[in-house]
Amino acid sequence: MIRLHITLKGQSKAGVDFWGKKESARERKKKRKKRERRKAGRKRKRAREREKEKTKRKREKEREKERKKEKKRKGEKAKRESEEKEERKRERERKREEREKERRKRTKEKKKKEKTARKRKRERKTKERKREKESKKRKEKRKKGERTRMRKREREKEIEKEKERKKERKRERERERKRSSSWSSEQNSAAWPLAHTYNACSVQELGDPLLNPHNQDQWGNQIHGTTLLTNLTTAVICLTNVARKVIKRGKTHLTNLSLSNDDLPLKPPPNVSPNVLRS
Repeated sequence: MIRLHITLKGQSKAGVDFWGKKESARERKKKRKKRERRKAGRKRKRAREREKEKTKRKREKEREKERKKEKKRKGEKAKRESEEKEERKRERERKREEREKERRKRTKEKKKKEKTARKRKRERKTKERKREKESKKRKEKRKKGERTRMRKREREKEIEKEKERKKERKRERERERKRSSSWSSEQNSAAWPLAHTYNACSVQELGDPLLNPHNQDQWGNQIHGTTLLTNLTTAVICLTNVARKVIKRGKTHLTNLSLSNDDLPLKPPPNVSPNVLRS
């Protein structure tokens, strides 16, 4: 049987059922216990719910805290990453600057080396040109000195030759003097008729040495002991030249016919003056 518990307005529930029947103590106790159990259950439920809410709030708070921490961590991480990024960027910039600086330094060093190399090349070229110039000057000087020495040697040779010629002339004069002094008077007297033959040719004052010029033959060899044949040969040469002139000029007689040096033997007598040989 279903029992309906309808609470009437203004009517007390305790000890009275729906039909107004009075309940027993046992029933009331049961109901009380039941109410207490329900109340305790509700209390426990509320406590559980409170605990749940508390736990939930706590968890939410912890989660919020964690979120904040995570956010902070993320912020710090982002900041750190940003800082690291900036640091890397600065490092890249610094390295780039260092590379640029090194490049500029290398370029500067390279330009300096090239400039030094060009300078050394110029100096080397200048030195080479100077050396060539000095070498040329030395060569010219050497050549000039060689020419001077050659001229000096030639002059010395000429001087030596001249000295030798002077000595030879001196020796020749000495020999002529000795020959002239050794010429005997008998030979001179024997040669006079031929001298008269020369006079017939209008050779004036030729003198007896003409009959023996230089005591040499036609090759320049010295003749010792002049003979009458030598004097005669000289006279024949003279007369032949005179005859040649006569034929050339168309003369028919020998009077006043003059002789030149060409008509005489190749070498004139040493003691006869050139004026005597001229007509």
